[in-house]
Amino acid sequence: VSTSSMHNAQCAAVRETGEIVFAGVSGSAGSFNMTVGQLLPDGSLDSSFGTGGVSAFPSAGGSSFAYDLEVLADGKVLVCGAVSLTAANTAFAVWRLLPDGTLDATFADGGVLVVDVDESEDYARDLWVDETGQITAAGASKQPESTFYRSALIRCDADGTLTPGFGTAGVQ
Repeated sequence: VSTSSMHNAQCAAVRETGEIVFAGVSGSAGSFNMTVGQLLPDGSLDSSFGTGGVSAFPSAGGSSFAYDLEVLADGKVLVCGAVSLTAANTAFAVWRLLPDGTLDATFADGGVLVVDVDESEDYARDLWVDETGQITAAGASKQPESTFYRSALIRCDADGTLTPGFGTAGVQ
């Protein structure tokens, strides 16, 4: 256990084959990484996933965070959360990982969809996929120059393209 860094799981799901996929954040202040790991049914880290059972995804703007995940029928993993664009501006983020814990380059921009809802703090905290494959992420967006947050949602197609008929260009 490290006293200089944080490791925090926020969500988990169980694959049909019994592996447990979890996501959260690891690192230290100013450089947190969105982290996804996989455990075997016996609770040990799955060495076939990521590096030694864990994959970490930094943000060029500082930090990235995970809040919810869903294991898809094809074994891929969707994760929602936030990435820092700057120290004062986080944006909604949705990552899609291949079953081995690497980014799925066929989704959005190299595996990550980033949506800056407002030029302030945006956090995607809940994720679901409907029967047509549409992905919706919900969370909160801080209104610029305010201390108030408002509900915010984004919707995209299975390939990570924002849905033009939803809200304003995929953002509500």
